[in-house]
Amino acid sequence: GARGTAYKWFASYLNDRHQYVQISNSRSLPSPIITGAPQGSILGPLLLNIFI
Repeated sequence: GARGTAYKWFASYLNDRHQYVQISNSRSLPSPIITGAPQGSILGPLLLNIFI
C-alpha cells in the first residue's frame, strides 16, 4: 500500500470533494462525495487499475 507522501497526495486528491445540481439559476446544497475519482480526471483510469 501507499505510505507517507504518496498516501497523503492520494488522500488529498480524493477527499473533501462535493457535488451539487444546478438547473438554470437554482443550485442545490453541496453534498459530499465519499466514493470514486473525479470525473474526467487524468488519474481516473490509473486509480481504477490500482483498485482492480
